[in-house]
Amino acid sequence: MYKCSNYLKIIERENDYALFNSLFGGLLIVNNNVIDLLKKFKKPCSLEDILEYKDKKKTDRVIKILKDRYFIVKDYVDEYKIVQKEKKRRLGCLNKGEFIDSIQLIVSNTCNFNCEYCFMKSIYSSKERFKLQKSKDNQLMSFEIASKSIDTLINLAKNNNIMYITVEFFGGEPLCNFPLMQQIFDTYKNGLSKGVCILYSMVTNGSLIDDKIAKTLAKNGVHVALSFDSPSIDKRTGQAEAFNKMIQSKVDLLNKYGATIIINSALTKQNIDAFDVNLLFDFLNKNNIKKLVVTHELDINYYEDKKNIDKLVNKTIEILDYARKYDINVNSTWADIFNQINRDAPINLIRGSKACAGCSSKLSIEPNGETFACKSTSAHFGNIKCIDSILASHNYKSSVSRGYDNCAKCRGCMLEGFCSGLCIGSIEKKYNTIFAIEEKACRIFKDITINFIKNIKVNTDYCYLTE
Repeated sequence: MYKCSNYLKIIERENDYALFNSLFGGLLIVNNNVIDLLKKFKKPCSLEDILEYKDKKKTDRVIKILKDRYFIVKDYVDEYKIVQKEKKRRLGCLNKGEFIDSIQLIVSNTCNFNCEYCFMKSIYSSKERFKLQKSKDNQLMSFEIASKSIDTLINLAKNNNIMYITVEFFGGEPLCNFPLMQQIFDTYKNGLSKGVCILYSMVTNGSLIDDKIAKTLAKNGVHVALSFDSPSIDKRTGQAEAFNKMIQSKVDLLNKYGATIIINSALTKQNIDAFDVNLLFDFLNKNNIKKLVVTHELDINYYEDKKNIDKLVNKTIEILDYARKYDINVNSTWADIFNQINRDAPINLIRGSKACAGCSSKLSIEPNGETFACKSTSAHFGNIKCIDSILASHNYKSSVSRGYDNCAKCRGCMLEGFCSGLCIGSIEKKYNTIFAIEEKACRIFKDITINFIKNIKVNTDYCYLTE
């Protein structure tokens, strides 16, 4: 006997419908006839009872698709138990480090800018984390710590049959410690000699990029994420025109050598009213930049006001409209929710986390080796010099658990299997735990995801049943 899954979600579109499982995804576009077929499974019934369409072969094919994507399930099946079983299995073998496929190297806690809005000035929930940020022995990473971190990641990857790993350079301003980055490139190159493939990325304000650095970044395939909100805004110096010229000169250098460029933009309480989406996409299009990352305000108090949430949703949807027009890939934790839904398998069962990679699949390593889930969190895992202690720590186990369950309030949500909520650093600061959500902000993720679903074009991934 089969029935409609309790986790089946149906979104009506202009001329058809979108289906997905709120735990497993599997987004599928269907027509009215498929919806009519699903209605027959509101109560448990046998497949033979409903095979009454003229074209039985086509109906069988559709039913197979619905079964494969957990849209209809056997009447005794609860998909939530599948997720919990996998969670239990992985928690039981944390010491293997099978989640971890990337590290964030905080190569520099210093920065050549002093931006008032910088999240590191206000994000942390513990005095110890703030103290560590300012500690004199925690400003520039040494090659000893960097190589220990990368070697550890390589060993974990090889032990868990992971071929592709990511090394992210972060700060502060990572280019304040470019000699270390050069040493890493010279030593590890693309990683193939070590038995893995290393993908490099970096988040930078871009100001220190010169010809030599641009050439080195391009040569080593580094994905260079430039922090740049909009040509109409410069929160750093107050002189938008001068900053725009600087950014343009750095983009020109990177393009000269064929580097991969990503623009990192933030929608914040300081800039959202002045954020000019049209100018930003003109800039992207002119420079042939095809990827944009957009983050949202990290101050959790911002979401207390419904008007702020409306602004954020509307501005984000405006960005998505322009992205479709210019064929630019927009990414962020909120975009990852849709990306997971639009898959045949749930990503948290594949990599052990949902939208936030800081929940189990990444380690963030400070210059002195102290290790956390990411740069924004305060729960300490240990020091990278002893990976076994990190993998055995209570805080690491909690982080892995967060990759499956945000908190009890998320049970039954249409985005339950994909959404991590607001930044876990912000959550941790307000609630002194990562197992919480800011309910007022939930509408942001739902509205944006529905916008994605309603605007996705029908391609090969659709299921039409004709009578």
